[in-house]
Formats: sequence, C-alpha cells, structure tokens
Amino acid sequence: MFSSRFLGKNREYANGCGRPIMLPRVCAPAQPDLKDEVEQLSAILLTLICQIKNNSAMDEGPKLKALAWVGSSRKDLRKFPAEVRSVIGYALYQAQLGLKAMSAKPLAGFGGASVLEIVDDFQTDTYRAVYTVRFADTVYVLHAFQKKSKKGIATPKAVLELVKRRLRIAEADYLARSSGETKEHKK
Repeated sequence: MFSSRFLGKNREYANGCGRPIMLPRVCAPAQPDLKDEVEQLSAILLTLICQIKNNSAMDEGPKLKALAWVGSSRKDLRKFPAEVRSVIGYALYQAQLGLKAMSAKPLAGFGGASVLEIVDDFQTDTYRAVYTVRFADTVYVLHAFQKKSKKGIATPKAVLELVKRRLRIAEADYLARSSGETKEHKK
C-alpha cells in the first residue's frame, strides 16, 4: 500500500527519495496494535515528505508580489531604527507572499482590509507603515511615519489624507502597468 518500507530497528526508511531517512524514535506504545498504527503513520508521513521534497513546484520557491514605493515612503522608512526596519521589512515580505503579518491591521476609513498598517513600538516611540494589497501582483507601500502622539492612538487626519492621495497614485500606476503589459502581449 505504501511506497516506503521499514528497514530495521534503527528506524531507517527507504523510499523514492534516493537515500534512507532517519526518523526520530517514538515512545514505544504499551499495546502492540498501536505499534503497527505508529509504523503506518510514520510511513505515510515519510512518503508525504518525500513527495513534497521531490515536487518541482517547490523548487521554484514562493511567488513574490512586486513591491512598489509611493512618494517618500522608502526614504522615510530608511530613517527608522534598524529594529523597526526589520519588523516592517518582514511584514512587507509576508504581504508579498500573500500573508498578513501579526503586526499588520486594517487601516480604518478605507473600507475593508485592502489598506493595512504595520505598527511597531521602539523605546518610547511608535512607528507605522501603511501599504495596500488591493492589487493582484503588487504591494504598494503608501506611507511610513513616526507617530507623534497628539490625541491617543488614532492616525492623524493629515496622514489619512496623504494615504488617500498616494492610494490614488498607486491605482493610476497599477492601471498604467497592467495596460502596458497588455499592449506588450498584443505586439
């Protein structure tokens, strides 16, 4: 039933991967019938690992969305402390993979979760970066700024207006890029 076969007491399995794979020792079950189930599950797991390892799609790596910077967002982000840049950079990388970072939350006032804000506290300051995943193959970083506390944790109105302007710029850029690709494919 399985392509894997048990070779001996040292828990080596031979399978389609080419070389034996060592599995960690599992505590011996008290009942003999459970031992057979553990062996079968180990064989299934090993087969799945081998299939994933030999899958050619896995060799290509994850497909990343393009990352585009709007306005001075990249320059502003470079002024942040290294620890903050690292947190924001990793969150943007996750967005490029199609994931949502733990430190990202939807920005209020933009209808849904297509405009997100990464928030990171460093020492006594709060740093934020705003990006959008509204477009299929591009993540646009709209703004990066250090929050100056005036009225609690709310994002200042001037910042929201700037994000709205830059979102319109990102939409125009995306339309230009996608129509440019269409024209190139027609030629």
